Amino acid sequence: MRVATSALSCPTTLLALLSAWVRQGWLRPLDLAVARFFHEQSPATPPLALLAIALASEQLGRGRTYLDLAAAVAQPQRLFAQMLVEQAEEATAQDLITPADLVAPLSQAQWHEALQQAPELFAGDADLSPFVLAGERLYLRRYWQYERQIDTALSQRLRCPGPAVPTEVIRARLTQLFAQPAAAIAAPSPDWQKIACALALRQGFCMITGGPGTGKTTTVVRLLAVLQWLALYPPDGPGQALRIALAAPTGKAAARLGEAIMSALSDLPLTEDAEGQAVRQAIPVRAATLHRLLGSRPDSRQMRYDAQRKLALDVLVIDEASMVDSEMMAKTLSALPDHARLILLGDPDQLPSVEAGAVFNTLCQQIGEGSYGSELTTWLEQASGEELPETGDAVDHAAPFCEQRVHLRHSYRFTAHSGIAQLSRLVRSASLDIAKVQRLCADPNTEDLNYLALSDAQDLRGLGWIINGPHKTALGYRAYLQGMHETKPRSADDTAIQAWAQGVLQAYQQFQLLCSTHWGSLGTRHLNQRIPQALAQLGLIPQAQGWYPGRPVMVTRNDYHLNLMNGDVGITLSLPDSGTSDTSTARSGLHVAFMTQTADGETTVRLIPPRQLPPVESAYALTVHKAQGSEYTHVALCLSTQAPLETLPPGLLYTAITRAKRHFSLIVAP
Repeated sequence: MRVATSALSCPTTLLALLSAWVRQGWLRPLDLAVARFFHEQSPATPPLALLAIALASEQLGRGRTYLDLAAAVAQPQRLFAQMLVEQAEEATAQDLITPADLVAPLSQAQWHEALQQAPELFAGDADLSPFVLAGERLYLRRYWQYERQIDTALSQRLRCPGPAVPTEVIRARLTQLFAQPAAAIAAPSPDWQKIACALALRQGFCMITGGPGTGKTTTVVRLLAVLQWLALYPPDGPGQALRIALAAPTGKAAARLGEAIMSALSDLPLTEDAEGQAVRQAIPVRAATLHRLLGSRPDSRQMRYDAQRKLALDVLVIDEASMVDSEMMAKTLSALPDHARLILLGDPDQLPSVEAGAVFNTLCQQIGEGSYGSELTTWLEQASGEELPETGDAVDHAAPFCEQRVHLRHSYRFTAHSGIAQLSRLVRSASLDIAKVQRLCADPNTEDLNYLALSDAQDLRGLGWIINGPHKTALGYRAYLQGMHETKPRSADDTAIQAWAQGVLQAYQQFQLLCSTHWGSLGTRHLNQRIPQALAQLGLIPQAQGWYPGRPVMVTRNDYHLNLMNGDVGITLSLPDSGTSDTSTARSGLHVAFMTQTADGETTVRLIPPRQLPPVESAYALTVHKAQGSEYTHVALCLSTQAPLETLPPGLLYTAITRAKRHFSLIVAP
């Protein structure tokens, strides 16, 4: 305790302790640098205030926009638990006090007293200090401003007028679009997809939430069809199509949204006459990243579109909204015209953004699954033809935005008794432990789950699962590599190469290995070296380093000239010799294949030589964060038993599990 007392009484001793924490991997070098900077700028700043600065910076790096002083007092071990899980490779110094142990004896009064002694750094709302203390939350001012901007913009959007269309017209359109084919399984009652459409028609801001396979994309396609129908053919005369944009936070999520919209559009029950075709053609099938939509400027935080230059839009749909951070959400809302509708799609149980601020998840936590007052309930029932269940208490004094969410409850992908569905519920219940996972995976009725406990990280059984898969219906990496060799065309015919490349990319989507971290023997960095070594020994790839046929790579930096975004995954292919000496048209040798969409929504493959690519890294093993927005037939997650499940970031296990469409495997090792 003497170390703690001296650290909190002497700035030099505190900074030395913070340096030791950086060496242990508990803090980032940036966190230490921020504390040092403000110590140099304001030498009289108390050590406890400098500690608050370093910890607020550390929380920002963890995606949290503020340091919760109340949590630091009440639950320090819980608040800082993840810092110790991600410690550096070397063993922890036995006599080094941990962040949790240092702050545990402190009271809220001590924190506040220390911050009040440096008013030039910590102040209230109206000042221009670099930090803002709002109640028990310590913000960097920029992130406090983002939260204020978001709250103001969303509140303003709620005042957008509702549709000037009789409810019976809306009901007729929704009834037609939600008509079920005779062979289809009847929709559950009430049909929350139809209710979601009605709610989004009613107001300028709506959140449509749900787990995997609940039909969020299907719902939004029908919503866009109704919007365009009402815009093109209003009751009072000819109209014009709405300007609609589809967007997502990453290139991978944007591509997947476009593909899902295209697929759902083909099943849309529209008439084949001119009216129905006009509605179909008015629904966009291409999605952009939010950065591209706003016109991101290289090497700048500024966007081409902002509060002064608004986007030319009437409707904006953002998919995977849980991945949108505070800064991007604030900038998007700033650039969105006041009259434009905003529709957010997402799963609130997934991991939030890597960057700071989980806007979507925070809103969902505050308002639950949505609750509607009597006036809105009556309107929704009239417009949708569905009877809403009783919600209990009146919502006259409910939290803001409580009437802006519809949660889709029925999964069309998993049955309630499937292993993946049960495991997902177990994770969401916050009662997960290894023993429960083992029991669930050992249950003969959960054939879509697999569990492997390794004696140590070098146990070859783990590599066996990764390469071959646990059984013949849950495949590993061997499948796409063998298929790549067996189906390679003999000629350089473009049609044959396109078909081959698409087949390889689709086969690669059969399996993905995920990790909770980059570090350690079960982290991505080690496994992305070990897996290709094993594949090379088996003759599935020619070498384990450099560029070679079959190497999967992930782009790590946006390249707008090549239209490649951070997170895009491609497969390295050795193209057949073109058989021509004309170097201007010859295309052979190693190229990396990326799936892309054409302007009309068709899926195609681009082939890019490795030398032209932005920075990439091997993608045999991805972090769960990097896989967000993607889906695979079989997903395997590697976890260390040295890190208790309860210390993992909330949503990490759920996000990993729900990337799997058919099979999920959990591989654990000491």
